[in-house]
Amino acid sequence: MSKEFLEKEIENLKYNYIHQSETWVYTLNGRPVGFISLLGHEIGGLFVSPGFQSQGIGTQLVDFAYKNRKKLTVNVFERNTKAEDFYKKRGFDFISGHKHSSGYHLLHLVKT
Repeated sequence: MSKEFLEKEIENLKYNYIHQSETWVYTLNGRPVGFISLLGHEIGGLFVSPGFQSQGIGTQLVDFAYKNRKKLTVNVFERNTKAEDFYKKRGFDFISGHKHSSGYHLLHLVKT
């Protein structure tokens, strides 16, 4: 994905999605190291600081959200195989796909 596209998506997160979502922050020793934001049942954002990835923090955030919602959906870009694998390993199933306005293919996953 292009740098311009990623920068635009970061701006969308900061100025659109975060303000409309319910967000939980994961902290270690008082320091935020990750968060998950939900728009209803949809995961609008899941981020863990690079130095804290692969330590189960993302899984704990998803599990916490699932316990509160009982159903979760997420959209991931097909080219983002790391994210797709992460969600599938945590019980998400592929439902559908479509072309995003950026031209990239987007996958819709759900966990019920």
